[in-house]
Amino acid sequence: AKFEVSLLADPDRQTILDTEPENISSLVAADAGDPEQTQPSMGKASSDKPEVALRQVWEPSLEPVISDACGAPSPDGRYLSFTNWAQGNVAVRDLTTEEYRDLTDEGTGNGPEQWAYVSRWSPDGVQIAYEWNNEGSWELRIVGLDGSEPRVLYRSENRYFYLHAWSQDGKSILVDLDKPDGANDIALISVADGSVRVLKTLKNLLGAHRMSLSPDGRYVVYARPVKEHNELRDIFLLVTDGSGKEVPLV
Repeated sequence: AKFEVSLLADPDRQTILDTEPENISSLVAADAGDPEQTQPSMGKASSDKPEVALRQVWEPSLEPVISDACGAPSPDGRYLSFTNWAQGNVAVRDLTTEEYRDLTDEGTGNGPEQWAYVSRWSPDGVQIAYEWNNEGSWELRIVGLDGSEPRVLYRSENRYFYLHAWSQDGKSILVDLDKPDGANDIALISVADGSVRVLKTLKNLLGAHRMSLSPDGRYVVYARPVKEHNELRDIFLLVTDGSGKEVPLV
């Protein structure tokens, strides 16, 4: 597969970029009050389309590195994390100098399965959390940009989990855990000790998608199916206080 990595130049935080220019629309944020008392306004469509500039910063197919699109840009926008599939290690590319380096060295390429997948940056930009396949078991690991040894936070035997985001205080990582019965746990994993705090269990076999934490850490937003075995999804807001309180947004 061929990937091109592009960045948006100062994108408006209240716009969505779709594949078709005419589909660019504005988002109006809901008031930060009680989600049960406040209904988000859809706003009016603006006749003036927001200006969006794309700048290609990397075309991996032109270099001797096999990359993917499973990483993310660093908080300051200088680096990009990715999986270097030459061996399966977590790597970072400096978008200023155009140099890249592996942060892990345990990837085995064609040997026994040891490889990284999705990666996400810590808010301070000095650590990267990533999914690691350890011969069929999935692990949540953290590695520092300073060359420190990776640390295993969580291990799931023969069950996949989904890494979504760090909390803004850097203390937790939002994940979606597959369960043996087909359900999914929306959970926060402690960066300090790897303990798991389940926020809500979803019984639908398709689980939640595109989860994100609010900046204050009070809410999780995600899309999930509303009917069993149906891929059509609505958008929900989940309170992170452990009550399991879920509010439909869309």
